[in-house]
Amino acid sequence: MSGERTIPTQQPKIPTSIEQTPLEQIPITGQRTQPINHLQRLLGNRRTQQLLHQSASPIKPARVQRAPGLPPLRGVLQRDDEAPAAEAPATPVRSSAASAFDHVAESDITLTDVQIRNAINFNTNRYQGRSIPALRRYMEQPAGTGFDAPMIRAIARYQLHFGLGTRPDGMIGHDTYDHIDLHQMLHQTVTDTPGTDADLIFSINPSIDAVHWDFVPTPGHTGFMNFRVIRRFSVEATMPQHAQPSQYRYRQMIRGNFLMTRPDGTVNDLNNMFSKIPGTTELPAAFREDGNTDWSATGVFYGRRTDAGQPNQTANAGENQYRDSQGRIDQRNGNTYRGTDGPGVRVQNVPVGTLIDLTMDFIGQIVRMADGHVMQQKQWEAYNFNMTVPDTETGSG
Repeated sequence: MSGERTIPTQQPKIPTSIEQTPLEQIPITGQRTQPINHLQRLLGNRRTQQLLHQSASPIKPARVQRAPGLPPLRGVLQRDDEAPAAEAPATPVRSSAASAFDHVAESDITLTDVQIRNAINFNTNRYQGRSIPALRRYMEQPAGTGFDAPMIRAIARYQLHFGLGTRPDGMIGHDTYDHIDLHQMLHQTVTDTPGTDADLIFSINPSIDAVHWDFVPTPGHTGFMNFRVIRRFSVEATMPQHAQPSQYRYRQMIRGNFLMTRPDGTVNDLNNMFSKIPGTTELPAAFREDGNTDWSATGVFYGRRTDAGQPNQTANAGENQYRDSQGRIDQRNGNTYRGTDGPGVRVQNVPVGTLIDLTMDFIGQIVRMADGHVMQQKQWEAYNFNMTVPDTETGSG
């Protein structure tokens, strides 16, 4: 989408403590050693030790050390060239958060009603569709399609058991998501085979600024105003590390309408002012794939892994790229996509009394590239702007 864009600066999370116990002494029972070999290859022994300790150690509430949050597990797991170690004798492994519920009592969770409501809103904004039933199964909650108070308390028990963050809050942010992803990888609880991936968890999180608009008198033209409007947003889409994120991509869709009705009843169609959308010369009435034709050197669509990606340091365009576990651009294998947009428009010499009507909606999707299947999607509104042009200078502030 054309227009001004906000450019966030993000730094990779850095672990601040490392467990020192040798890897071979970590009590991981009943699962394959190959995922651990993958982790060592990807992250190194020291960081793998830290993650495995938090994933596997049965810590009782009184002994929980609330360690700093886990850094994101991002990148692709490469096949280890070395022969895998002999597997331990198989023992039953529960593929959910059951171990946390064995060691953390309901009475240990002291969330207030306000905190629970905040957690519901936080999680609802990030997880939709198929990811919610998957999370509910993982947290051993009854079947459902949303987040409720028992679900939030179950998440908080999980966080308390594994020492995630400074205190349990029931919000599935980066640290909790990465820990669930790690647990699923180690315990081989899900696959990425089409039709058998019901427990894969995806996240799409749009962050949307307020609409900024203003009217100022047109110099030398009494009874006319200059109008401008802009709304910035950013999107972060996360794919599970253990399910080969290179198989999935982010896709953004756009639709809208931009009309001005003059005082004499004349209607001006101004959809062609949004002319940077690939494959069209105007704002489309029906959803179509979004992008920016000004990115011709790096690929014109949002989220296509085959494109070079748009770096966030560009002054006139926002971010459009995937990142690895170190925060570096990794278009092919990164499991976190970040994009920014700021659709806006300026119109001069608008007669006072003109009715401005601008609508614009977006859909963010995570799709499986092999067959185009939509794994997760989130829709949001950028504009529902309806205003009569005033005769004095004014704006949103």
